[in-house]
Amino acid sequence: MAEVYLPHPVKLFVAVLAEQESHLDLVRETLGKEWGEIGLESETFPFDNSAYYAKVTGPAIVRKFFAFRKSVSPGVLAGCKKRTNEMEGELAAALGSGFPRPVNLDPGYLALEKVVLASAKNFSHRIYLDHGIYGEVTLIYRHEKFNTLEWTFPDYASGRYFPFFHGLRDELVRERDGNGG
Repeated sequence: MAEVYLPHPVKLFVAVLAEQESHLDLVRETLGKEWGEIGLESETFPFDNSAYYAKVTGPAIVRKFFAFRKSVSPGVLAGCKKRTNEMEGELAAALGSGFPRPVNLDPGYLALEKVVLASAKNFSHRIYLDHGIYGEVTLIYRHEKFNTLEWTFPDYASGRYFPFFHGLRDELVRERDGNGG
């Protein structure tokens, strides 16, 4: 009989799409209240790989990642996605934007070997987690770099987010080695 082992802790992050950069301060504050201190955040990027969200979020969307200092079990991902769905409504009301979804919050986690995103949409390469939420391995870490897969979203596949994920992975390595965290 195979032995069961609990997974190592991972670094939780939230990928944010926002109607405008000024919304990010309230998003940072809201996420910090929910999951604790922000340990690492990316630069702000233009979201210019797709017009998919333009009608609900706006024409000049920005992307930013916020990662939390405290590592978590990967088993929390479905609950985090359920909560970020609620937060989007709360933030829309607080921001009073002319768009129905001025912020889009997509949680994920980084493990040493991969980046996993949560989604409420099923697809052939996604596995069911819980609470109507699916998980998708979006990037794999192999040969000391992040590698894309055939379903990796174009903005993730562009490589522009890799420095953020390398920094987050470095934090996780230091934690596991007992040198930080």
